[in-house]
Amino acid sequence: MFAIQPRSALIILIIGLSLQCTGGSAWAQPAAKPPATTEQVTRLRTEVSVDLITSASGGAVDAQRWAAILGRLGVTVQSRQLVDARPDIRERKQGTLRTVQVTALLSGGALIVPGRKFTADKEQALADWIRELQTYGAQGRPDGKPAFGLSPEQFGQLFHELESAITGKTEGQSFEGAIDALGLPKRMRPRYLADAQERLRSLPKQWTMPAELKGISRGTGTAILLAQAGLAFRPGRTPDGEIELQAVLLEEQGVWPIGWPLEKPPLQSMPALVETVPIEFEDAALSDVIAMASEQTEIPILSDRWRLTAKGLSLQELKVTQVPTKTLWSIVLARVTGPHAIIRELLIDEAGTPFVWITPMDPKRLNEREKQRDILTERKTKR
Repeated sequence: MFAIQPRSALIILIIGLSLQCTGGSAWAQPAAKPPATTEQVTRLRTEVSVDLITSASGGAVDAQRWAAILGRLGVTVQSRQLVDARPDIRERKQGTLRTVQVTALLSGGALIVPGRKFTADKEQALADWIRELQTYGAQGRPDGKPAFGLSPEQFGQLFHELESAITGKTEGQSFEGAIDALGLPKRMRPRYLADAQERLRSLPKQWTMPAELKGISRGTGTAILLAQAGLAFRPGRTPDGEIELQAVLLEEQGVWPIGWPLEKPPLQSMPALVETVPIEFEDAALSDVIAMASEQTEIPILSDRWRLTAKGLSLQELKVTQVPTKTLWSIVLARVTGPHAIIRELLIDEAGTPFVWITPMDPKRLNEREKQRDILTERKTKR
């Protein structure tokens, strides 16, 4: 049995019943269909121009050949000779006109631009790249790039907007009700891509949000809420250069993380979790143990229900025991989850608020944490 006071036992019993009510069969259809997804229509008209830079007098023939190729692709071309030039891309906007200016070097018959090299027999690859510039401007497509393809300024602004704490109640809400409770500005509401819409439509009818996210930042809270429905989000840039949140399938790569690595050791960031206290329970549901740990430490401990269910794991059905001892909740949580290939991640949200994430072991996702740490470090240096 739990070594706790009667009042705490009553609270844990209530929490345990609440968790059971949101178990595998308790799903619900979203109150409203997510907005339809289509390719974004840009208001901007984009013109691409290229400065062909040669460093030797013998480059005139190559310059003529590349000018002809680029001309066929609708690009304005200017050729000049310059020493110590570097490949570059810049853009400027004036009203609805966006001008993308490329500085390209000619070397050995090849066209060299930032991060790319084209040869004359690969005209289609060049055409695709030009089309990307015409659609997304100088930054190109955001897919698969560091910091989600955003500039340091864009990423910093987005991160700041997602730091605000959630003030609405999410637990027990329908999907749309929980999304409303996040308090996201209208322009920051997720745009559901086709696969995400299909997954939402497949949710069982009694789905309700199993966790309370009040006090968690909007970025991490949005990621957790979507994850409970098998979704994630990633920041995207529209062709107009605006930032939007795109809802995608949870298993996709390059999505916004559920929390961020600790910037300070647990002793400083979540001392209650590493404080020595008497802990005892026998043949208890893992969900009840998690609830007790959260209550005693006053740290949110949230569970990755979608992924746990996909692995055939139920925190309500798993039974665990802790012999009477004085120890740390951090150690106990690691010990009772480890044998079931479950881990407890010690994390912070965008505002630095600590929480614990209970999720199946996945080396790939653990490796992503180092990249996220690098993102945080770079952001701090840019501030």
